[in-house]
Order: sequence, then C-alpha cells, then structure tokens
Amino acid sequence: MSGICGIYSPRAVQLADRQTLDSMLDAISHRGPVARRSLVLPEAGLALGHVFEAAFEADAANAAPRWHADDSYAATLDGAVVNRDSLPSDSSSSYSDPSAGALIESLRCDARGFPGQIEGPFALAVYGLRERTLWLARDALGTKPLYYARLASGALVFASELKGVLAHPSVPRS
Repeated sequence: MSGICGIYSPRAVQLADRQTLDSMLDAISHRGPVARRSLVLPEAGLALGHVFEAAFEADAANAAPRWHADDSYAATLDGAVVNRDSLPSDSSSSYSDPSAGALIESLRCDARGFPGQIEGPFALAVYGLRERTLWLARDALGTKPLYYARLASGALVFASELKGVLAHPSVPRS
C-alpha cells in the first residue's frame, strides 16, 4: 500500500513548502508507515511526497517506494504499471525504481501520448525539472484515487486521499 501527495505552485512558490508537505504526508501516513520519500524545490514551487508499505508485494523484504528523482525528472507512483516491459526503455539509464523509470521513459518518448500508454492500477505524478511541467494521472477505472484542488492562486494540491489535500492550509473546506 502507498500514497502520494504534492503541491505545484509556480506562481506562488511559498505555498509549496516542506512543512506543508510533511503535514500532507502525515495525513496519509497510514497508507505507508514503512518508508517516506519527498522532494521540495522551492524555486519551482514544487513539493512531491510518497508514503509506502510493502503490502501485496512478492518480495516484501526488498520492496521500495515507486519513486525516482534525478536532474531531469521526479516521478512517484501509487500502484503498479502492469505493462512496464512493453513501454519504451533506455537500458543505459539507472532508475531507483523500474516502474517509475518506465513512466519517465514513456514520457520522454511520447509526451502527448503519456499516460495513455500506461496500464494497471495507478495514480502518478511526474515532474519535468527542465520543462517545469507536472503530469498527474490515474487509471481510468479510478482503482487508485487521486484527489486535487486548484487554488485561487493557481496552485494545484493533490493526494491519494481527500484528507491529504485538506491538510494544506490554503485549501478551502467548503
């Protein structure tokens, strides 16, 4: 089990801070008390987070969050990519998670077709550091939910659970 959350606020960068992201992660921490990953880029107005627990994993002892961050992309995935082997790949790249790597490679090859090529139960966030672009998606059936709120400032707040979104102090409760 796992969960993702984040803030994307390129025009009001102060809304994407570490303290707020930690509050959002705390709100969904029951979805993954074993591991937590986060990335905060204050100058870009980006904060991404992931909580994780190795539930339903064949090799639970070696399971890790579906997360990758490098100098080009940051990707986090709640769920699974069942067609990972049929997606474009770059064998020269070293990704901390093969599923997150498959998302990045798919995006690099066909940004317009991404994420329509991905199959499986998933909610994802991929941020292109060079393009300063955020992609959010979930599977068509909504097996892995992804809630979001667009603030008056233009900021986008998202999480795997509604209470993760509501943990952001700028999200209205109405």
